[in-house]
Amino acid sequence: MRMVSLLLRSGSRGRDELDAALEAESRRVWELLSGRPGARVRVLRLLDGVADGSSHALAMGGRPFDAEIEAGWDDAPLAELVDVFAGLAGRLGDRLDAADSFAQVGTVYPFTPRETDVVTLVVISRPLTMSWDAHHRHWLDEHGWLVKPGADARGSGYRQFHADPKASSFAARSAGLGRHEYEGFAMAYFADPEAYRAVMVGANPKVLADEARFIDMTDSVPGVYRVTTVHQA
Repeated sequence: MRMVSLLLRSGSRGRDELDAALEAESRRVWELLSGRPGARVRVLRLLDGVADGSSHALAMGGRPFDAEIEAGWDDAPLAELVDVFAGLAGRLGDRLDAADSFAQVGTVYPFTPRETDVVTLVVISRPLTMSWDAHHRHWLDEHGWLVKPGADARGSGYRQFHADPKASSFAARSAGLGRHEYEGFAMAYFADPEAYRAVMVGANPKVLADEARFIDMTDSVPGVYRVTTVHQA
C-alpha cells in the first residue's frame, strides 16, 4: 500500500479543535478515494504521556506530534498522493501549527498483519553520515527482521512506512505544511496502552542497539496514538 501521512501539531485553538477538523477532513478525503481498490483514511490522536519513560522516549529527542491523518490505496501513484490533502492548512487555519507539521508520502511494508486501535508511531530521522539508500535498506532488510519475531510472539502488528523525499516535499507544499524531512515511521499495534508499556519494559536489547546504528536519535520521536476514525473499503 502507498499512502500520504500528515504528522500534525495543534495550533492556538488546541487539540480538541484540531481533532474535530481532522474528522471533517477524513470524510472529505474519503468521498474522493472510496472507489479506489484498498482505499483507507485514518485519523490518530496522541495518548498523552503513554510513551514517557520508554526506552525510545529516553533515547530520542524529538517532540511527539498531536495527531496524524493518513490516506492511501493499493498501488497508489505517488503523483496522485501528493495532492490528496491539498489546501489543508488553509482549511484548518489556527487549529494547526502548519510550520511545524510534516507531510510524508511513501510505501507501507507489513511485517505482521494485525491491527488494533492503539498504535505506536516511531518517527525516524536519518543520520547524515548514512546515505538515503543505505539507511532505508538497513531499516527494511535488516532491522525489520530483528523486530518481527517479537511481534509474532506477541501476536501484535508491525509495519514500516518509508517516505519518498521528493513526493513528501511536494505533498508538504500542496497541503501548506512547513516540513517533510523525516524518513518515515515504524508502526506497532497493541491491545491497549498497558500492553505497550509492558513490551517496552522488556524491549529486546539487540533491537535497541541496532536502532542506534541507523537512526539519528536526537531528531526521532516516539508517540502512542489511538485510532479515532477509520474509513476503508
